[in-house]
Amino acid sequence: ELEQASPWTMDTLFEYFLSSDGRKGNGERGKLVYAKAQCASCHRMGNDGTAIGPDLSTVANRFTRNEVIESILFPSHVISDQYRSQTVLTSEGKIFTGIISKTPSGALLVRDSQLQEHLVAEQDVDEMKPSKTSMMPSGLLDNLTAAEIRDLMTFLGFVPDERQQVANVKELHLKR
Repeated sequence: ELEQASPWTMDTLFEYFLSSDGRKGNGERGKLVYAKAQCASCHRMGNDGTAIGPDLSTVANRFTRNEVIESILFPSHVISDQYRSQTVLTSEGKIFTGIISKTPSGALLVRDSQLQEHLVAEQDVDEMKPSKTSMMPSGLLDNLTAAEIRDLMTFLGFVPDERQQVANVKELHLKR
């Protein structure tokens, strides 16, 4: 099965955000795109989602829009040690890859990309090594339109929300 090339590149998205259509989005619609792209299954945004990957609540304060788009397009390029998955080989020859945490008893809890949890007793671990690939799947933007990506970026705080400007204009008229 041939892997389909993504319709999106850094260049096409960069140019889109410079275009008049890409300058203002809708955060309300962006929240729906966030759900559609399944971001919440691994990321927290405010009180929503699961904290397996980085918390995205303040992502706009820590990274540029281009850095975030690049990490969505190419999740395995840069992986923070904090979120790097490990591959565990057991003495029985089983292989588990995911985010590792230790239980109070010393066993390893491996949470894989399907959010399944595997418990491996300490004495059953034959080998453990860092994974070179991110748990975050690539291709998450492939089925989204440019407008959906813009609205998602608005929801994450990278693109001004068209509704804020409308609200500000209404306030100005009220003050006069």
